[in-house]
Amino acid sequence: MSLISEIRELEGRHVLIGMIGFLGIVAPGFLVVYHYHPDLIEKYDVVKLSIFSAALTTPVLFANFFITVCTSSKKDGPETKDALLLSAVGAVGMLYCGLLVAYLFHLSFLSMAKVTASTALLYAAFAYYCQKEDKKRTSQSPKSTPQR
Repeated sequence: MSLISEIRELEGRHVLIGMIGFLGIVAPGFLVVYHYHPDLIEKYDVVKLSIFSAALTTPVLFANFFITVCTSSKKDGPETKDALLLSAVGAVGMLYCGLLVAYLFHLSFLSMAKVTASTALLYAAFAYYCQKEDKKRTSQSPKSTPQR
């Protein structure tokens, strides 16, 4: 099979997962590099920048993955693919929120990291609250009885 035939066989969900992966892993890190050290963009090639960008955002992705798995309402936990996808979406929100605040208020990198960590803690608290409410709602719901 050639590369072109494999690209033609891609479905919409594959493209969507790839876009979310790029937006959740590479793009926020690239924006951090561009915001704090724009000279590195010209200095390094695409591969090095991609690895560096992914290294900046992967800790947030793993933290989101841990939060997602721990606060899942399913007994068996979510599927790994679903949890990673949800974690990437959460990382996008957290990192872009931290970058927006850093850009608007001219914050240092450490302050931007603190804003991002605070956003992650808020997400964890919200997920924990939603899990508790879901358990409370399912335990209070009346037993289903067969209808006649």
